[in-house]
Amino acid sequence: MSEAAVAADEQDLRRLALSHWSAAARARVVTVTVTSDRAEVTMLVNGDYEYWQYYVHFDGAWHLTVEGNGPTWGWDDPRVIKW
Repeated sequence: MSEAAVAADEQDLRRLALSHWSAAARARVVTVTVTSDRAEVTMLVNGDYEYWQYYVHFDGAWHLTVEGNGPTWGWDDPRVIKW
């Protein structure tokens, strides 16, 4: 995958992750990690509350599959989690 495509995916994922929160939540993206057709977005919400979102890419777009206040181990391995 080209650097431009990776950057576009990361930008799309940042936008999607933030779209789930109101401005009052002061949400910010800390990291975006893309592995093949899966992605993990780590965030801070309300200042210091850690939050994770997991996406799968299909039909030409990223789709939120799991989110919560803790990491999901094995998110990047289709043999472990079949989203």
